[in-house]
Amino acid sequence: MHSFSRLLTFFRKHWILMGGIIGIILLRFLLLVITPPGFYLDEAAGGAHVIALLQHGTNAHGEAWPLFSSSLGGGYTTPIYLYPLAAWVAIFGASEYALRAFSLFATILTAALIGYVLRKWFDNKTALIGVVIALTLPWGWVQGSVAWDPALVPLFIAGALASFSIAMKTAHSRRRIAAITGVGIILILLAYLYPPCRVTAPLLLVTFYSILFWQKKLSMTYTLLAIPFFLVLCIPLLQFMLQPEALERSRQLSVLYNTSVGEAILRGILNFSSMLSPQFLFITGDSNLRHATGIQGMLGPAALPPLIALAVAAIRFLKKRSRYTQLLRNQEIFLVLILLLGIVFSLLGSALTTEGQPHSLRATAAWPFYALLIAIGWRQLLTSSPNYIKYTSLTIAVIATTYYIVDLATLYPQRSASSFDVSTRQDIEAGTVNQNYPSLSIDYYKNK
Repeated sequence: MHSFSRLLTFFRKHWILMGGIIGIILLRFLLLVITPPGFYLDEAAGGAHVIALLQHGTNAHGEAWPLFSSSLGGGYTTPIYLYPLAAWVAIFGASEYALRAFSLFATILTAALIGYVLRKWFDNKTALIGVVIALTLPWGWVQGSVAWDPALVPLFIAGALASFSIAMKTAHSRRRIAAITGVGIILILLAYLYPPCRVTAPLLLVTFYSILFWQKKLSMTYTLLAIPFFLVLCIPLLQFMLQPEALERSRQLSVLYNTSVGEAILRGILNFSSMLSPQFLFITGDSNLRHATGIQGMLGPAALPPLIALAVAAIRFLKKRSRYTQLLRNQEIFLVLILLLGIVFSLLGSALTTEGQPHSLRATAAWPFYALLIAIGWRQLLTSSPNYIKYTSLTIAVIATTYYIVDLATLYPQRSASSFDVSTRQDIEAGTVNQNYPSLSIDYYKNK
């Protein structure tokens, strides 16, 4: 009875945010019927592997219970995506909507974990604000609504952050050990999931474990025991990465391909800086309409007021407290520094490739860190700013988000139709097979 009373009080205090979260989730599932449009060939290829796995216990190439399944353009459908999706399809079917709903479900879980992280560090209100941001952030909307491996990347990032937060905050040693182990396992699975994260995951693991060790949450004994265990988990991935086909794919996408070391470094720096530009973050975003809508940046104008508020607060704090130890005692500043490192590590995997820069999909691991930063910015803005700034900021956020959603539902499906094989899909459904369309993708339509 006491727990129910507390829950009722929670809903009364935060009913606007709770109602907004429920409404956004319902809206996202409804919009999934019309946007993104069509069904891209990469999505169909993954669907073909899933259907074959459920029907025959093999991938679409006839390989029994595969680790990595060869897909299109030299890429692979990874086990961290394939097997959970197969379980989902066994329950909900293999329709285009069902496959995309799996990605959306992962995005919703990501938002929930972002809220959990914020609740661990701050309070319920900040947590709910974080969930709203994660559900409406442009970076995660289109990419989290397409049936492909990268849609799960933010979930693993948020899971690692949640485990790290538990390890930092809990007073129970057993729970801390379980959380610390969880950080390592989740980040290793992230490396299996998506190639660019093979740069991000080890950097995050070293960072999280270094912080835990420095904060006396992690013992040297545990570290020495954990390292061999984690290395064993990585063996199948290392064996796959050393195969000639995988090495060639990595070589062709690398900034080092057919160039000098100096030129590669310069190219990497330019790629990295392009993903931090105002145009990319706030104005137009990724030009690939499978990655973004093209009418707002990856964070959108709604993110500007809280990020500005956070920057102003950080400058004021630095002026007041110049000592390094004082800075790190403030949990807000401490968490912000961790999130900034996370963003840098998440962008590196994309920056080290050459194709389609700035490439937001390969940097999709960054948006949970950005969502957390924006939530902290709103916390600062709503607690420390005059009312006229609060209301102006909220108005900007509501207008920008509403405009994004209206465009997503009305104009974006037409604008991006060619990017999602709309006409080709219609031809295949009508029985007309395009000879230039990949046979692996056609298998999905034949067998679904």
